[in-house]
Amino acid sequence: MRPKLIDIDLDAMDRDGIAQAQNTTASTALTLNGALGTTLDYARIIGIYSAANFSGGTFTIVGTDANGNSITESGITGPNNSTVVSTKLFKTITSVTPSATVASDVEVGTVATTLSAESHTIPLDFYQGLAPTIAVDVTGTINFTVYETFVNVLAEGTSAAVWNSISALASKTADTTAQCTVHATALKIQVNSYSSGAELQMRIISGNR
Repeated sequence: MRPKLIDIDLDAMDRDGIAQAQNTTASTALTLNGALGTTLDYARIIGIYSAANFSGGTFTIVGTDANGNSITESGITGPNNSTVVSTKLFKTITSVTPSATVASDVEVGTVATTLSAESHTIPLDFYQGLAPTIAVDVTGTINFTVYETFVNVLAEGTSAAVWNSISALASKTADTTAQCTVHATALKIQVNSYSSGAELQMRIISGNR
């Protein structure tokens, strides 16, 4: 397996980067007019903010995940002078729609949460029975976790994958090198938190028999 390089240089958080302050009627999608656009740098947790109380309604987000699969998250309770967040990570946003009329300004964007961003799935050459080495180099303040799966994502698809964190690469904040498990089929890296300007590079190097 040739060495693989994943370079994650994260955009700054932007509370209205997907939809700037606006209101709309029930079941009418918000206008996605934020500076980040509808395709984000990496798959992200999405935040919905308002100073008003919309906790009596819900929001539905439609888009795609880090691997281009279509995803929908519905039933997100509206904010009440706060920011509410999705549980799924979205790489692209097709629509954000409230169940009830939004009479005061609401914003949609990226947020600083316990899970900020996620890479796409990176398949490994698991037929060789090797344990690849993973080296992560960080710049600035950033916390990351590398995950592995044993599902053949090339045959079964990424949605079938069950992910386990690699203990030596979990919640790390500094340069770290470790091996994944023999016969792991794919990897991904998640950014748990970061400060503006932080970035990381993950190199995956084939193991030895």
